[in-house]
Amino acid sequence: MDQNQEVDNQYYFSELSTRLRDIEERSKIIKEKTHVLGKNFVDLKQESTEDIKELRQKVSTIQEDIEKIKSAINFLIRDNAKYVKKEELVSVERMLKDFQPLEFVRMKDLEEFKISKQIKQKNINSKNN
Repeated sequence: MDQNQEVDNQYYFSELSTRLRDIEERSKIIKEKTHVLGKNFVDLKQESTEDIKELRQKVSTIQEDIEKIKSAINFLIRDNAKYVKKEELVSVERMLKDFQPLEFVRMKDLEEFKISKQIKQKNINSKNN
């Protein structure tokens, strides 16, 4: 029995040794995968950080552009108030057509014209006589 027990012990230790090597190999593989994952995570974090910085710069630039556009729009709105609207211009044009300011004469001018006409008439009548 001693020999059987020794064979059993050898088998047991051999089996234990094999299992231990398998566990060590698995542990080594897990460590390598963990190392690769960690490296990938660090690389991904660096890329993400760079992307975030780039996006922040772009957002900042876009915000500045939006502020410039807002400022320009506000300027145009304020400046637009200085100009006459088309409807107002059409209305004034209609009034001017109806009013015909060039056809009106001041009373003083009319009196002077009448006097001048009368003088001419008198001069013509005097020459004819």
